[in-house]
Amino acid sequence: PVPVIAAVDGAAVGGGAQLVLAADVRIGSAQARIRFVGPGHGLAVGLWGLPAAVGSGRALDIVLSQRFLSAAEAVVMGLLDRMADDPFAEAVALGSAVCALDPAAVERAKRLIVDWEHLGERLADERAGNFAAFTGRVG
Repeated sequence: PVPVIAAVDGAAVGGGAQLVLAADVRIGSAQARIRFVGPGHGLAVGLWGLPAAVGSGRALDIVLSQRFLSAAEAVVMGLLDRMADDPFAEAVALGSAVCALDPAAVERAKRLIVDWEHLGERLADERAGNFAAFTGRVG
């Protein structure tokens, strides 16, 4: 029910990129780089939330190209919400500001803004497909 804030100050690859994507607010430094590498390992990861963050065409490009996104490009795409010289300090400042707000209003705001309706289905589909690929059960 509370916002999750990510601070990125270097490479976020694979699981790190997934953690960035899972956050509600994402702040990166100029050194932040993000890369989704699932298809290179026989997996399809990031599909549950990437289209909502960057759009379907960009999501497919990011996942299939497996290229690094610079912080500036990630901000333009919507994968990072903003840049800061010190993303950790910025994240702590934002978290402190959120803590000063009415908790019930913050929870309502997150619930209304974040699309949770189909998230469970998308995560289950991604998990099942990746399990099948990992165990060799893909046809």
